[in-house]
Amino acid sequence: MARISELEREMYSIISCSTAGISAGNLSRQLRVDLFEIRKILSNSPLFTGLCYKNSKGNYCPMISRSVPHYGLEHYSWYYSSAEMFLKVSEADFMEKMEDSCINTATIIGTPRFPQKMSKMIRCSMAGMFKDLELVSGKNQPANKYRNWETAFHVNIVTPHSEIKLSCDVLLITESAAYPIVFVNAEKPSDKTIAKIIEKTDDFSIIMGNTYRLIPAAVMIGSSGSFQTVSVRSEETGCCYTVPVCSRDMMYRILTDLQPGIEQN
Repeated sequence: MARISELEREMYSIISCSTAGISAGNLSRQLRVDLFEIRKILSNSPLFTGLCYKNSKGNYCPMISRSVPHYGLEHYSWYYSSAEMFLKVSEADFMEKMEDSCINTATIIGTPRFPQKMSKMIRCSMAGMFKDLELVSGKNQPANKYRNWETAFHVNIVTPHSEIKLSCDVLLITESAAYPIVFVNAEKPSDKTIAKIIEKTDDFSIIMGNTYRLIPAAVMIGSSGSFQTVSVRSEETGCCYTVPVCSRDMMYRILTDLQPGIEQN
């Protein structure tokens, strides 16, 4: 993973929050950094060469918007929609969209054949999580509380030469938090597994911005009835994360225990 400097993060934040994009000159003036240095970073940093583009006016724009909905995220995932649409779509239509996206991706980066069984299991787990969430929240939450959340499946944000590589099985975005969720084929998490999840999800904070709390989560496929949190510090950025580690039937607790504003009866 390429090391992203604080200046690069500031530059990307300004670009991604600009509705019409921004020029190198305006970046230089806002940050009070020499224009030559700004142009050098824009031309060489994978954050800008891989995750930004120049519009017809020569302004720099993000490939993934920070506004809601996060336009562009659909190009980096096999399935993307609001939570409401996800809960309405049939399993057959969901799987067809996932497989079509897999095939399209395979022609570009050589993705292995479509993991049908795993994809069905992940879809079922997410649908079950929303049902459980409504059951435990009951009258404490309005009926449409979760409907405008965003769901993205099989997210893979990779720059052309893989300097930046972010991935997760599901990215769930609420009003105040972003959850990169990884499904692990094991009963218990190992330190190596958690470290790898942090490595793959750490820089989602760049894409999402400071508006969202980043909460990576691990779902252990081989366990049941389990939920715990693990405190982990990223070796790359120094950020501290509270990582929920749970079984599929306890996924709703990722939100009830860690999401501000979500309450249980």
